[in-house]
Amino acid sequence: MSFEEHCSLLFNDNNKTRILSEQIGVLNDVQSIDLEIYKSFVDFFKSTEVIDKKSMLIAMNFTYGWMPTMLKLPKGNIANCIDTLINILNKAKSCVKIDNTEFQLLKSNFNNSVVGTSKLLHFINPDIYPILDSKILEYLTSNKYSVLHHINKVELYEKYMNFCNQMTSISGFMQFKSEVCKKLGVEVSSLRAIEIVMYYKQLRRPLI
Repeated sequence: MSFEEHCSLLFNDNNKTRILSEQIGVLNDVQSIDLEIYKSFVDFFKSTEVIDKKSMLIAMNFTYGWMPTMLKLPKGNIANCIDTLINILNKAKSCVKIDNTEFQLLKSNFNNSVVGTSKLLHFINPDIYPILDSKILEYLTSNKYSVLHHINKVELYEKYMNFCNQMTSISGFMQFKSEVCKKLGVEVSSLRAIEIVMYYKQLRRPLI
């Protein structure tokens, strides 16, 4: 079954916001320090007018504070394309959606990880790039999708982005987002509101 088919089974046109709204209670599990750390990451890029080599390297390393593995930059390769990487990140910051080729180049220089790259892009521009990780994919596919096999595919991230953007345009979404922000006590982007509920809901689920 495809990713889209899994999502369509979980969310149909009548229950998309209802399902997420009924799960907002899981945000009681969010620690205040995690909210502060998240805000610090996002604020770093808000205060960075233009991303340069220094800010890119700082961001790559703090992003991996939210990853289960250490950052290992490819030897030599990143030096050969650093200007291109910086240009891609500034493109993302300027609210221009990067294409799959550009995402792949970032990924290949960032632990070859779609998850890590999605987090970096989200901190740069949380209004365009949602965070994807294994818990969110497990939530969307009810643990029946081969998470380890599919999560590192750039094409899957593009489908996930499309899904999240579709969610933001449905009736009742702004009320859902308002409830999430009220529960958290801070303002977050629409994409963050969606993925944080899915993430914390999945943390409570037993693995099948």
